[in-house]
Amino acid sequence: MLKILLVLLLSLSHGVFANETLIDIMKPGRYQVFNYMSVEDAKNRADKMAKEDYESGNYRYLVYGLRMDEKSFGGYLEERYGIKDTRAAGCIVTGSVEEATDSYNSTMKQLLTEKYGRDIYKEAEEMGTRSKQDNI
Repeated sequence: MLKILLVLLLSLSHGVFANETLIDIMKPGRYQVFNYMSVEDAKNRADKMAKEDYESGNYRYLVYGLRMDEKSFGGYLEERYGIKDTRAAGCIVTGSVEEATDSYNSTMKQLLTEKYGRDIYKEAEEMGTRSKQDNI
C-alpha cells in the first residue's frame, strides 16, 4: 500500500508519467524483471534481451528513475531511429537493475552503431545540447 501511495504522489507531483497510467507503472513487464536476480544473472538476461530485441527490430533504450531534460535525447532517438524509451524501474533501484539497464543499453548501442556506422546515441546527445542552447 505504501508503494502505491509513493508512486501516486511522485507521479502527481512531478508529472513524470505523462504517457503511462498508474496501472501500467505498477504491473511488472518484460523490462521490469531484474529486481529479483543476482547482478550477474540480470546482466546476462539484459544482454540476451537486447540481442533478441535487436533481431526483431524492437529497438529500445532502458531508463529508470525521475528523468529531467531527457525528452530531447529520447525524442530524437525515437523520431529519427524508432528507438523507444522503456521504463525498467522507478526511482528506487537495485544494483541488479542498474547493471542490467547498463548492459542492455550497451549491447543495443553496439548493435545499432554497427547497423548505422556511427554512434547515434552521441548524435542524439549533441542534438539535445544544441536544442538546450537554442532555448537559452
